[in-house]
Amino acid sequence: MKSELRAPLGRIIKISHAVNGSVVVGDYSSYLMITTGKIPRVIIRDNRIKRKRAPDEIKEVLDRFGKYIFMVKNPASTITDSAEIAVKLAVESNKKCRIDVDGEEDLLALIAIESSADGSHVYYGQPNTGLVDVLVNKRTKSFVRGILKRMEEVS
Repeated sequence: MKSELRAPLGRIIKISHAVNGSVVVGDYSSYLMITTGKIPRVIIRDNRIKRKRAPDEIKEVLDRFGKYIFMVKNPASTITDSAEIAVKLAVESNKKCRIDVDGEEDLLALIAIESSADGSHVYYGQPNTGLVDVLVNKRTKSFVRGILKRMEEVS
C-alpha cells in the first residue's frame, strides 16, 4: 500500500487556492496555510518536516494555533485508536483544534478525509511537489475506506 499512498489523493495546488476552515496535515503545510492567511480549522502536526525536527519559527507559529489541543501517540506506519478518535473529534467539533502527534501524522490524513463532511477540503504536503488538496466526496471517502479496511486486515 505504500506505493499507492505515495501518489497524491487529490490535486496539487498553490497555497493561494486553498480555502479557510479546512483540515491540514503536516507541519510545513499548516505553517504555510496560517502564515498566508488561509486559516485552517484543524491542524495535525508531529513537529517534523521531512523526518527532521521542525525549525523553531514553524513550531512557535503552530504552538499558538487552536483553542482545543489533543495530544496522541501514533508510531510511523500506523493509526492508533487514540489518534483516530482525536482526529474524528477535532474534525466533527467545528472548533479550531490542533492535534500534536508523538510519532508520525502522515496516515492521519486518511482519517481526516473519512471524517470530514462532503464538500470540505483536507490538505497535506507532498514532499518536493507541493500542497495536495483533497476535495472530500463519496469517491474520495470510498477510496480511503478501502485503504483503511486493507490496513486493518494486515494488522
